[in-house]
Amino acid sequence: MDSFGDDININVGMIRKRLNTERLCNCSYQVGELDKRKLSMLYIKGRAPNFLIEKVNQQLEKIKSDIETIDDLNKQFGQRRLSPVNHLFATELPIQAIHSLKKNRIVLFLDNFPYALVFPNLIWDMFRSENDRNFPRVLALMLRIFRVIGAVATIILPALYVALVSINPGIFRTDLALFVANSREGIFLYRPFLKPF
Repeated sequence: MDSFGDDININVGMIRKRLNTERLCNCSYQVGELDKRKLSMLYIKGRAPNFLIEKVNQQLEKIKSDIETIDDLNKQFGQRRLSPVNHLFATELPIQAIHSLKKNRIVLFLDNFPYALVFPNLIWDMFRSENDRNFPRVLALMLRIFRVIGAVATIILPALYVALVSINPGIFRTDLALFVANSREGIFLYRPFLKPF
């Protein structure tokens, strides 16, 4: 599979090669103060909302500082207070960038940066992969459900374990506590600064 490289012209060309339509628009910018870098904004005319294009255009024209990372560019779009995701989603696959363009999104390319940056990024995008479309719908849906369950379990289970054990030690069964203590019995910690008794 192909992936994006460091040259912005090659990256834009990869999108144009796979998405052969006259409605694909490309706007170029020069951003940065000391290190002038080329930045391109791609969208499909008639698909991406006009207010979103104007908003991104205004924010990109206001950039005065140097852009070196995704976080630097993300700060130009403002801070999201209650959202756990950034404004931008980075992908190195042309297929995923084209799919995002078809879903009314805007794709940004930064020179010497081997990723396409999709705007806006939604929380559901974290649980969806472009490769899911290669599977039957039922299997793709199951994969997404397992990703959501895995994310929720990763967040909740460690905190739940600590809460149950520290607040209610009676819930932590004696047999299990003895098993854990017994498993640590043979472990010897080497501490050269302490003298043995």
